[in-house]
Amino acid sequence: MISLLPEQNGRYVRFYAYRLSFALQNFVICHVQCGLVLRPMSVILPSMEDMHYRVRKRIVGNIAGVICFTVLYFLLPSSIYAYIGILGGIGVGFSAKYGWQAVFNTFGALAIAAETYGLQGAVSLRVSQNVFGVVFALAFCVIFYWFMPKKKRKVR
Repeated sequence: MISLLPEQNGRYVRFYAYRLSFALQNFVICHVQCGLVLRPMSVILPSMEDMHYRVRKRIVGNIAGVICFTVLYFLLPSSIYAYIGILGGIGVGFSAKYGWQAVFNTFGALAIAAETYGLQGAVSLRVSQNVFGVVFALAFCVIFYWFMPKKKRKVR
C-alpha cells in the first residue's frame, strides 16, 4: 500500500475536499442536507488504492442496498417500514466489510427518506447523491494529489 502524500497532506486533502463539497452543496439544489458533504468524506483516504476500493464498494453497496430495501418495502406491511431502518443499523454494527456497511446503511437512510419523498424519490436521491459524492471525492483527490507535489517543487 503506497501513500501518495504524507499523513499531514492527507489531512489537507480531507479538509479541502470537505470545504469544497460543502460549498458545492450550497450551489446545488439538494433535498437531503448532508448528502453531498458526508458521502465524499467516507471514501477520502490518504492512499489512492484504498480510496478506489471504497469508491467501488460504496457505489455497489448502495445499489445492492436499494434493491434489498425495495424488495423488503413491497414484501412487508407498512407498519413494519420503520423497523427496516433499525435492521439496517444492526446490520451496520455487525458488518466487518465496508461494502456490507454501505448496504445496511442504505436501509436506514431509505427508511427515513421514503416517509418524506416516497420510495421512488428516496431511491433516486440516494443513488444519485452517492454516485455524485464519491465520484466528486475521487476526482478532487486525483487533482489534489497531482497538484500538491508540483506546488511543493516550486516552493523549494
